[in-house]
Amino acid sequence: MRKKFLKRRIPKSTLNYWEIKHSDLVKEVLRALNPLLEQIDYLYTFLDSTKFPNWHKDLNEFFVCVRFGETLIPVYVDLISSKVEFAARTPEGRGFALADGAFDAKKVLNELVGKGYVSIVKPTKR
Repeated sequence: MRKKFLKRRIPKSTLNYWEIKHSDLVKEVLRALNPLLEQIDYLYTFLDSTKFPNWHKDLNEFFVCVRFGETLIPVYVDLISSKVEFAARTPEGRGFALADGAFDAKKVLNELVGKGYVSIVKPTKR
């Protein structure tokens, strides 16, 4: 993949270096790109999360906000532990926001509605 897009081989250690040493810079670049990505027309937004263990057997949760149009546009990705915090950091939008039962919490739904979305969340079985 690195050869295809960057036309050269980049050692994994280099990518790891940027992730570890300059993650703030990478976040700033992604944050700067976000207004440009928001201008691309889309039909709806999808929020999802998945949990996975790390090497130390700690459980991490990976969140993603993707917009669907003619292509998939990831507009926000984070590795945090709170759905409420993820919803608060999700960029403003319009139209439908689809999510699974993991986002079925009043604070999350209120946050999404406040950002301009019409939330459609699969209810959690209780």
